[in-house]
Formats: sequence, structure tokens, C-alpha cells
Amino acid sequence: MLEMKNIIRNVIIIFLIINLTGCSLPTAPTNLIKPPLADASNLELKRTIEKFLPFNARLTMPTSLERSAKTFYLKDLTQNGQEEIIAFYKIDNSFSLGILVLAKDSNDKWNQMQLIEHYGDDINLVKFIDITGDDKPELLVGLEGGSSLDNQLFIYSFTANKYREIANISYSNFTYGDIDGDGLPEIVINKNTRQKDIPITVLEVYKHSGEGLDLIYNIDFDGYAGEILLGQAKSAIKGIFNEVYLGAHSAATHLIVREGGEFVEVFAQNPDIEMGFKPYPLPSKDVNDDGIIEMGIHKAPANTEHLAMVEIPWVEEWYQWDGEDGLIWLSQVYADYDNSFQWHIPADWLNKYTLTRENSENSSLVEFYDLTEHGHLVFSLLAIDTESWEAEKERLEHKDSDYLLLGENKLLAKIYIAIMPEPKTCRCLKPLNIDLGEIKAGFRMLNEFS
Repeated sequence: MLEMKNIIRNVIIIFLIINLTGCSLPTAPTNLIKPPLADASNLELKRTIEKFLPFNARLTMPTSLERSAKTFYLKDLTQNGQEEIIAFYKIDNSFSLGILVLAKDSNDKWNQMQLIEHYGDDINLVKFIDITGDDKPELLVGLEGGSSLDNQLFIYSFTANKYREIANISYSNFTYGDIDGDGLPEIVINKNTRQKDIPITVLEVYKHSGEGLDLIYNIDFDGYAGEILLGQAKSAIKGIFNEVYLGAHSAATHLIVREGGEFVEVFAQNPDIEMGFKPYPLPSKDVNDDGIIEMGIHKAPANTEHLAMVEIPWVEEWYQWDGEDGLIWLSQVYADYDNSFQWHIPADWLNKYTLTRENSENSSLVEFYDLTEHGHLVFSLLAIDTESWEAEKERLEHKDSDYLLLGENKLLAKIYIAIMPEPKTCRCLKPLNIDLGEIKAGFRMLNEFS
């Protein structure tokens, strides 16, 4: 159970950062959630808001790990040319949440425009999206109901004197985007249910119509609801990438696209597709910044298949959809999320290398070898605690080692070094050659504060 919790934790961190940066890492949640800037205007607005809060209420911000998360926002909800304040609060020692909307009157004074109260544990997400096409942003608020309850997504539309609840949808994960190309976004959610005591993920797509939301597509998958991502599956086709957890640690990725006016699960006719069963969760993302979403799977390096799963130094293998019911291989990446780095493996190394990993209390050493009978060491990647770096540097220089400092992660107090092997006399042909400059070109720190 502990292993599963750690895996899910890492997966959640990876997806969130991926969606923020495309190739960056796991920062701590408290570092990603940023309050409004503490300038004079924001402090004055905060004091104004607090005057309108109910007894024992305090401002709160969404728990979703987004850079835009705040305790309050300034938005023109009514499109009257003036911004309203939209603030979120919790009432201490209760299961009560609230949305406070303030607007300025003709005397330039703030007054309460709306107060919407809910039962819930926390504000999960906040979005301002025009889903109706009236050029006014709707307010989307997700509420957490506690560990045993689904989240609830409420969608509100505002006028000067009132608000209207457009929809209330239960969800586990949420995304949105214009799938059908009509200029208006669809709402996409997944959630957990059970059929005959078997865990099932339900994926649903909603579209605004008339006064509310219409369910325009739904599909079930075996397993527990994981991350969902909406993006380009091909240059002209958007897709929904839905992750599900299977059993203790395995997972699957399902891709749904819209073709000919219909939603299609593209791998349904190909049961042998690798994304149908993955040893560990690996959420989809754009790994090469080309605007196309890739799907990933963990692969065991050569000669490591005999190891226990937790001991295998897994490599990420990334694929793009081929436009039919298959995949196109794109790249391999060695990613160490505990030490916050990754290295993009050269494409011409495919099926020609293996690697080992050795962790100690203050460092992690990854060594890449070729697959010849001699098993030449090609190079090593060392992640070491900053406080241990001077001693390691002295050791390397004493040995006259050829090495390069790849980077320093100040938040995690880590130093990353590439180390070339000691020259040895060998008359055999070495199939893999790389220099320190090429190693550095493929190296990425996975933390925005590095």
C-alpha cells in the first residue's frame, strides 16, 4: 500500500508540472501555489474583502497546483466594463465554503453583489471560461467533498443583479477545450464508479446547450480514474488522453478523438497496443514541445528484467498516435523524479545500451553501458547533495577525472555531474560514443526554481 501511495503521489506531481511547463519537475505544492502579490493594492483589496466575510471565515485558495491559484480574483463577470472581486472562503471548524462576489457602486465603493454558500472540505479549482458563447466568462468552481466523496463542479453565470447555476457535475479529474472546432469549449471529466464491485472509470464530455450542459459523450474503462489531458493528438485532430490505474501499480492510457463528427476510442480495435497495460502510471504530455501530445510507457533496460520491479531503473519510452490505431516511437528518457532530473537518450542508442542505478544516503549514481560483450561504461550521471559536493569534487580532481557540472538545484540542494569513464586500452570497437557537451544537451533539471 505504501508503494502505491508513493507511485500515485509521484504521478500526480509529474502530470501537474508537465501541464505547466512541458518538461519541468515536481516542485513542492506549497511552491507552486502562489498568493496574490503582496503589493499595496492587493493588501487593500484583501482588507476590503475581509470586511464582508461571515463570522469565523477566512480566505482560502484552490488546492489545485496551478500558478494562477489565488484567494481572490478580479474579473469582469458581467461585461459591464468594471471588474468584480471574486473571493473564496472557509468557515473554521465547519464543513462550510463560500464564494463572495463584490462590485463597485456609482460612488466607487465595494458592495456585496453575491454570496454563494456550499458544503465542502476545500475549494479544488477555479476557472473563468466562456462556455455559452455570450462573451462573458462563466465561473467554474470545483469543491472537494472529502476523501470518500467525489468533487463537485459548479458552473455559474452572472448578471448585475443575480447569478444562475448552469450545472453541477461530480468529477475526479477535470479539463476543457474546443474539441469540435466551433469556438466554444467542451467540459471533460472522469470519475470513479463500480459495477458488480469492479472499479470503473467513467469519462464524460459536456457541451453547453440552451440553459445548461448536455452530456454528448461517455465511455467506461476498467480501473480507477487517473489524469485526463485534452490536446493535439495529430496536427489537425484533438484528443482526450485518459489515464486509469489498474491494480496495485499498473496503468493504461486511452485515447479518444473526434472524427467525422463522432467520438472514437482509437485503440479499441487493437488489443495488443502497449498503452493498454503499463507497469506504472505515466501521464501523457508533449515531451518534445512540438504541440502534439505523446503517450508514455516504462520500459526495463536490457539485462534488468530479472530485477524486482522496484529495483529496475526504468526508462520512459514515448510514442505519438499514428492517426489510425497504432503508435509511432518517438524517444526514450531516463527520469529520476526523486532527484529531479531527466536525461534524453540519443535516438541512435536504441537497443544498444543498458544502465544501472545505485542510491546511497546522499547521492544517486546512474551508469550507462553499451551492450557489447565487453560492456563498456559510456558515462555516469551523479546526483549528489550540495553539502557533499566539495568532497566529491576533490575526489574527482584527485583522480584527474573528466567531468562536467550539469546544474544545481538550490531548492532540493542537489548538484548534478556527468563523469566520463577512465581511459582504458581496448582494441575493440565501441558502438556508443558521447562527449560532455552532448550529455549536457540532453540533460534537464525538473524544477522551475532550479
